[in-house]
This record gives sequence, C-alpha cells and structure tokens, in this order.
Amino acid sequence: MEEIMKELMQDKRVRKAMAYLQEDQEQMMEDLLELVQIPAFSNHERKKAEAMRDKFTALGLQDVHMDEVDNVFGRLPGAGEGPKIMMAAHTDTVFPLDTPLVPQQKDGIWYAPGINDDTHGLADLLTMIRAIKASGLVFAGDVVFVPMWERKVWGICVVSSISFGSPMIFQHLFLSIRRPWAGSCIARQAVPVTV
Repeated sequence: MEEIMKELMQDKRVRKAMAYLQEDQEQMMEDLLELVQIPAFSNHERKKAEAMRDKFTALGLQDVHMDEVDNVFGRLPGAGEGPKIMMAAHTDTVFPLDTPLVPQQKDGIWYAPGINDDTHGLADLLTMIRAIKASGLVFAGDVVFVPMWERKVWGICVVSSISFGSPMIFQHLFLSIRRPWAGSCIARQAVPVTV
C-alpha cells in the first residue's frame, strides 16, 4: 500500500488535491458551524438533508436528489471505466430537537452537540468534493456522495472526522484512478454501491 501511495503522490493532481484540503479548512469550518446548528435528531433530519442537497447543487454535482427517506445523492462523474464508489456521512444526531446547538469555541476548539458525530463528516464530504474538482482529478468510476439518514439502519461505514492533509483521506479513491478494482473502503469509511 505504501508503494501505491508513493506512486499516486507523484501525480500532480493528487498533490494539488491534498494541498487544497489545507487551503479549504476555513470553508470547511464555515460549513461545519452552519450545519451543526440545524437540528437533526434521528428520523427528523430533513432540514439538514435539504441543506446538503442545496450545497451539492451549488458545487455542481450531477443527478442531485433526495429520496423519500431524506437520503441525498450527488454524483461526480468518473471516466466510465471503474466501479461507482459511495462516500457517505449520516445526517442524524442523537440530540433531541430542543437541544441548544450554538457552537462555542474554547481554547481554539469548537464544541457543539453533534459537531463530530457526524456533522463533521458532512462538512468533510463538501471539502472532498471541492478538492477533487479543484485538482482536476477524474476517477475511473463515478463517485456518489450520500448524506444519509440514520446510519444505524444502513449498517455501512461513514466518513467521519478526516484529518486534513492526510493521504488516507483519498487513499482508495485515488487508487481507483489507475486501479478500478480498488476503492472498497477509504480508511473504513466508504463502500462501493450501485445507484
């Protein structure tokens, strides 16, 4: 795996995407602080799903839509030579709808109910989309981004608290550039799907 990552890091588009993750931290934090203030107790996350749908549309994803249970889908087209890969984060939190959600910063750290589980994952989806688009990367197959309802029901892995600048963020996604068989999981955070 280390050799594959070294090879991938030779690609200037991959390096550009990795650098973009650092550059986008301010926007990612804006997204995070906005999204965390939207109440999203399990089975009541429609407003957060609608916000993600609107952000996907603004980012230029294709086939953006929300299904009957408030899952949102947005597709970043690939070259058509590989499997589809799903990147997902759940929209719900465990905090009741009447929970105060105003973020507070203390000693440089932001605190709010649901900020990490999994609102951070939603903001990470947005920053990954921007990084991929800014870098000019085109993957072998489509990448489908899915803010999903109640992760426990789906029983799949989710994007969560990505550490910026780490090659693990895109590791398997980048593998799909040259190796369409790869991409079954991004550091245990994504699974291939047919949508």
